[in-house]
Amino acid sequence: MKNTLNRLLEFTDKCRDDMHEPDEQGISAEVYGEVFDNAFGDSPDYGELVVALSTEEGDEEWFNLATLIALARMAVLPNNDNARSNKFGRNAKTNKFKRRK
Repeated sequence: MKNTLNRLLEFTDKCRDDMHEPDEQGISAEVYGEVFDNAFGDSPDYGELVVALSTEEGDEEWFNLATLIALARMAVLPNNDNARSNKFGRNAKTNKFKRRK
């Protein structure tokens, strides 16, 4: 997981933190595959759903979609009630997210 996170952060280093309009920052994405699993890693050769990120310069990096979702599930978001952009908060008792009004 740490390797996936480091590769993702490095590849998207020039993008906004919220990843708003990455296409305007030179990054595009395509999804390949049919099987929603992460048994074979990031390779597109096994039919698993993978996301190919590419830059206008021709750089490309592959990420398994199930692994990206697992990584997002482990994320700890700041609990800042004053942040207008943070509309979700983690419930300390259930460890689940719920939408804030």
